[in-house]
Amino acid sequence: MNGFFLPKDFNAEKDCCSVYQYGKNRTYPHWHSGVEIIYVIAGEADVLFGECWHTLKKGDLIIIPPKRFHCCKCSDSSAEKIVVGFSEKLFGTNESVLSLSNEVDSFCIINNLDGREIGKLIESFHGYFSKDSDSFSDMMARSRMIEVYARIIEYWKQKGINPIGEPKSKLLASVQKYVDENYANELSAEGVARHFNLSYSALAQVMRELRCGGFIKYLNKVRIENAKKLLATTDKNVTEIGLECGFSVTSYFIKTFNGFTGMTPKQYRKFLVSIDKY
Repeated sequence: MNGFFLPKDFNAEKDCCSVYQYGKNRTYPHWHSGVEIIYVIAGEADVLFGECWHTLKKGDLIIIPPKRFHCCKCSDSSAEKIVVGFSEKLFGTNESVLSLSNEVDSFCIINNLDGREIGKLIESFHGYFSKDSDSFSDMMARSRMIEVYARIIEYWKQKGINPIGEPKSKLLASVQKYVDENYANELSAEGVARHFNLSYSALAQVMRELRCGGFIKYLNKVRIENAKKLLATTDKNVTEIGLECGFSVTSYFIKTFNGFTGMTPKQYRKFLVSIDKY
């Protein structure tokens, strides 16, 4: 199945990108290392995010955090939308400003932005990005996108969410990175705590920042996200994928996968095939 792609605009040389899409179109299920925003200018578009389809209308946007599985299909010939993306490089900092908490998932769609400041900023960003490349246009495009992201962060905070984290986030980011790089191995909360010279209770306190239900639930979330990618991009069977993602017992893998997605791995693969035939 060829459902995975990383657009060239998200490669190491790019810190942001923008594309204007109109009419009927679709993408395959995919993910990025950066953030993607889809902003609907006219008509409607359907976006798959979090195992659910969401219909975006004129003035709606969805912000998709890094490494999150998604796709977009549009059957509206009158639809128009701007799709933008940006990476950590845009901010010129070593801080993990794109490491978003799980809480934001419920607030990734913002409605009725037509004529409001965020919508205007996205359109302005696209306008500057689309111009012939020069230092002024590049500077203006980057400043617009940084302001868009800042306003989205402000929106989340108004909803009572701490999307990025406070001072302890450096340690949390290190733990997340360690899990992201070692999820396929045998990991335990005790072992990870020792790796970072923490007590078990100290690690538990750090993990509370994610509000994800503890270390094991976070580890399984990472494993399932990677299993979804393998189901989309390879022909490996369920047992092989489970082992590759750190599940030594297939039945536990299936049960865990179903708990996160509401589908078995085989059902999820059929679901992806149905998208592919759309």
